[in-house]
Amino acid sequence: TPLEDATADGVVMILIDDGSSLCSGALIAPTVVLTAAHCLSNPTVSTYSVRGGLDPLQDALFTIGASEVHQHPNYDPNDASHDVGVLILASAAPATPLPWLPADAGYYTLGTQVGMIGYGVTGSSATDDGIRRSGVAPISEVYAGVFLTDYTSGQGMCFGDAGGPAITTDELNPGVVIGVSSFGDQFCAEYSAFQRTDANADFIQLYVPEPSAPASVEIAFGAL
Repeated sequence: TPLEDATADGVVMILIDDGSSLCSGALIAPTVVLTAAHCLSNPTVSTYSVRGGLDPLQDALFTIGASEVHQHPNYDPNDASHDVGVLILASAAPATPLPWLPADAGYYTLGTQVGMIGYGVTGSSATDDGIRRSGVAPISEVYAGVFLTDYTSGQGMCFGDAGGPAITTDELNPGVVIGVSSFGDQFCAEYSAFQRTDANADFIQLYVPEPSAPASVEIAFGAL
């Protein structure tokens, strides 16, 4: 579902090189974007920039280049472990950063509803990427570094959503990033896998030393 709510402006599109490919990410500080490490596969060769807004390819709220690119030092593309990275922006983005979860606070449990946001396509054969969209799905499997969400609700991540956040929908503590979109099945129809932020907190805290500083952000995901 297209997400027009301005409280979601902290979720950004990541353009790689000339914009021929894209990923998604979340501002966790004014100059820090959390995304997937595999989106940053050529950090010393490629150029990266971010754009904000509902439809940033046509009408971007802002466009900012990245001055630094960092993959998790333990990222393994063979098994997708620690598939987490950050972009350091050349200037502060004019959007409210999202808080992220540095330690397990009980959200990584079966059945927990999480919100998902990204700029990817709506199906494996679709070509409609570039629009900020959201969905809500329950956690179906939990592991030490990864959790999966169930597609049976018809809500899930697809190509272009990689790096986008999984966000709490809890009424008392909403809008907290607890996962980073990493991989899924090839048809975008069975599951979405997210890297847990708590399992990668040591790396993330190298760039955002005070993760709990921002206030919670209540994003309107619609009826849960």
